Amino acid sequence: MKVLLTGGPTREYLDPVRYITNRSSGKMAKALIGVLLKRKHKVTAVLGPCGVKCPKSVKTVNVETARQMKNSVMKEAEHADAVIMCAAVADYTPVKVSAVKIKKSDDILRVRMKRTPDILFCLGRKYGKKKVIAGFAAETDKIEENALRKLRDKKCDMIVANKVGEKGAGFDSSMMNAALFFREGGKNHFGKISKNRLGYIIVREIERLRQTKNK
Repeated sequence: MKVLLTGGPTREYLDPVRYITNRSSGKMAKALIGVLLKRKHKVTAVLGPCGVKCPKSVKTVNVETARQMKNSVMKEAEHADAVIMCAAVADYTPVKVSAVKIKKSDDILRVRMKRTPDILFCLGRKYGKKKVIAGFAAETDKIEENALRKLRDKKCDMIVANKVGEKGAGFDSSMMNAALFFREGGKNHFGKISKNRLGYIIVREIERLRQTKNK
């Protein structure tokens, strides 16, 4: 397969030196890239700033903002058989970006925010019937409820739910508290599992889903 994968966080700038971001480390994306290559798939990776270094065989597109990631993903998705949206994309971005460094003062700093593009939603609407679309959902509570809503609303084939906030699992860890949910109705709860092991499971499921769509 030709697989497009995203990873890492995005940055939404307040001024030339400050930005809003999240804790995504890119470790899950790195694990997935390794598995995809071992299974002889062709990989394109759109990565936020996470320090993941890809082999030369991987077409790598480095981005910073959610808008940049959306533009790159929609361009590269045209040539992919499957898309794995592993990146933790910022949901909001400042309405106004200061051209100069914001100076501190005794006043409260108020920042107006607006929604960033919903990349997974755009992918599902455009390619949901043609390509395998897998999304990730980092949640702290109501894991299954939130994952199933995302699965339905974004028209994905699969959602990888990641319960964050527990010791020994999460963004900075090699472990994840994970569950898979499928459009076809199945689900699989793993509890704590290594990201490398989970990577194999995710890729095998995407291979299966691709075969189903080809029928």
